Amino acid sequence: MALINDTTLRDGEQAPYVAFNTKEKLAIATALYECGSDELEIGIPAMGEREREDIKELLALGLDLRMMSWNRAKMSDLEASLNCGVKSVDLSIPVSDILIDLKFGGNKSYMLKELERVITEAKQEGLFVCIGGEDSSRGSLEFIK
Repeated sequence: MALINDTTLRDGEQAPYVAFNTKEKLAIATALYECGSDELEIGIPAMGEREREDIKELLALGLDLRMMSWNRAKMSDLEASLNCGVKSVDLSIPVSDILIDLKFGGNKSYMLKELERVITEAKQEGLFVCIGGEDSSRGSLEFIK
């Protein structure tokens, strides 16, 4: 079985000169639903109030598919997602030594403890949790496992 997870509403806006207004986001989400997408990453609540308001409007569409927010594996990001009312979160952690060094001072143990703490809280809140590995292609297969 395969699921279609579309990241247009999150990752699409990371392209140069691309920014969707609220009306466009609602139209894109509706079109993706009508095309058969199973999951949508609908934004990054930690980005700010405008993003959080857009996420709330997307959720209010009531589309019958999973809508998830993208988060760093940080409690503050999770809290921002919870305040939006999402039921699913994508928690991102660095996988390559390069990014682990940059974001966690090379301390894998601390990083994994933080991830565990955020996952535990998310599950206690009844959320569906997806883990996304940043820079996995440069990560050690052993560490990924």
